[in-house]
Amino acid sequence: MLDEDDGRARLIARLGSEAEDPVNEFLELALAFERSQTPSLQGFLRWFESGQSDIKRDLEQANRDEVRIMTVHGAKGLQAPVVILPDTMSAPRPVEGPYWTDAGDGEEMPLWTPLTRDLAPPAAALRAQATAAQAEEYHRLLYVALTRAEDALFIAGWRGRNKPPADCWYDLVKRGLAAIAETETFTFTDAVTGISGEGLRYARPQAPDARTNWGASDKATVRSETPVLEGWERTPAPQEAPDRRPLAPSFVDGDDEPAVLSPLGPDSAHRFLKGRLVHGLLQLLPDIAPAAREEAAQRFLARPGLGLDEKMRASIARETLALFVEPGFASLFGPGSLAEVPITGIIDGDVVSGQIDRLVVSADKVLVVDYKTARPVPEDTNRVPNTYLRQMALYRAVLKGVFPDHAITCALLYTAAPKLITLPDGQLDGVLA
Repeated sequence: MLDEDDGRARLIARLGSEAEDPVNEFLELALAFERSQTPSLQGFLRWFESGQSDIKRDLEQANRDEVRIMTVHGAKGLQAPVVILPDTMSAPRPVEGPYWTDAGDGEEMPLWTPLTRDLAPPAAALRAQATAAQAEEYHRLLYVALTRAEDALFIAGWRGRNKPPADCWYDLVKRGLAAIAETETFTFTDAVTGISGEGLRYARPQAPDARTNWGASDKATVRSETPVLEGWERTPAPQEAPDRRPLAPSFVDGDDEPAVLSPLGPDSAHRFLKGRLVHGLLQLLPDIAPAAREEAAQRFLARPGLGLDEKMRASIARETLALFVEPGFASLFGPGSLAEVPITGIIDGDVVSGQIDRLVVSADKVLVVDYKTARPVPEDTNRVPNTYLRQMALYRAVLKGVFPDHAITCALLYTAAPKLITLPDGQLDGVLA
């Protein structure tokens, strides 16, 4: 319909440019349904009706040559040079029941009121409260409507045979402006019906003349003496430190990232995916009861998007769960240990920002552990790449400011081995010297 016989152009010409956004959104939804569902008209209509799609438009764009028609609620926060209030001679409908009252224990009970004359005192009091709240909201909306105009405000209204309510917006505005503005009467004629009517124009100066309208009390408040400078006004501002990007310990300029394991080795096809999955399991499983960890690991690895076969899932789960029963690793995942801990600090004028894989805090010690996956395992600490040493040294330097009375130990956990390598303090001191 939109493509044939210039249907889109004809639709926009009929409804205006404002229709382009909803038409485009409708087409996007139709394409989204076609990509994700079985195409059918009935299915699309059901899917479309059950969903929600909101289009937000900037109504404060400049130079919009158009008349905007909206409710007072929709006009909140907006302004226009000329504002017309076309419906001001009606009032809210009377508040109808049921009225809710406190029934005790935090519960509410409805009171039905078939006829107003039959209201019992409690229900009458509730109705009076609801009516007062409605009137307050009615007046608040009038305030919003009156304050949308920048230059000119027109108060209009249509009335039928019945007399308008005494407290309608029209009467409220008429009574309120009569006391503060100059009034001028004029007549107008409806171009369609030929019916004539009478209107009132209220005018009030927008601003007083600052030169002639000062009173004696205002003049007395003007300071004539010259202020005394204290000296700091002529002192140059101190030089600001240049903005610098936070230094990520895991990526330090000038250091070479160690080589990964050979892609020709065994299990090379899944090694990098395996490393990420092991990292995720080591974050999630410590918070799960030991008896339920194996089942949770299998669920984690069985997600369809991973595409792992049963053998690979079993291998990854077995190697990861082995870390929790290894005696040398038990403290890493016990009480007081935290996963993915963000830290930030200033070391020698540089902002250091990073994330620790595992942090273990005890009464007087702190253990910092960083996982390494898909990397060759060094034979000893002397073979640990300088990049990793500097990374852990920066972590330790920041944590010393957080835990000044704790002994801080840094270690690398190579998950492929698995092997935990504790880094000597002297070796870490040397890379930051």
